[in-house]
Amino acid sequence: MSATVPEVLKDPTVVASFITGAVAFVAAGVAFAAGRMQGRGAHWGPVDAVRRQHQREAYAAFLADLWTYLQATDWDGVTQRTTHDRLLAGLAVDDASVRISSFAVLTAVTSNLHASGSVVFLEGPNEVAGAAVAAHEAAKAVAEAARNGAMNPTAGSEVVTAYRAAHRVLFEEINAFTHAARKRLNSRK
Repeated sequence: MSATVPEVLKDPTVVASFITGAVAFVAAGVAFAAGRMQGRGAHWGPVDAVRRQHQREAYAAFLADLWTYLQATDWDGVTQRTTHDRLLAGLAVDDASVRISSFAVLTAVTSNLHASGSVVFLEGPNEVAGAAVAAHEAAKAVAEAARNGAMNPTAGSEVVTAYRAAHRVLFEEINAFTHAARKRLNSRK
């Protein structure tokens, strides 16, 4: 009986049916996997689009708050306004009085960074959240430099130099956050 098996395998129609059956089985598996992926894409595609839009809005709000804070804490702009206000009030406009008044103004600047940054921290991904944390920390360093200047009214230009350095770091961290957010939003993931 075992002699008939090789005879059967010599028949080209039998061999062709085995090959056709194997190919059909593999093709069915591939078709199933493709259909499953297509179904998953059809389900998750709209969810991903909504999430991407929410991330875009969160990144934009945080970035707007960062730029607003950067502009409101610009040393040259604050000292110009302080000098103008002191002149209008008939007060002295020497370097020390303008510096002290400017630091007082800077300590009063508030921002929405904590609120808008919290949404970015939650949305992520890690690269964007990390850049947001760095920008938020840089903004806190600017506020700390302003408090330091206000708490040391007899200090000279060194407090202004330290403040300007902290402000420059904030500018650089805003650009780093912008780059990370743009990279995320323009990726296909």
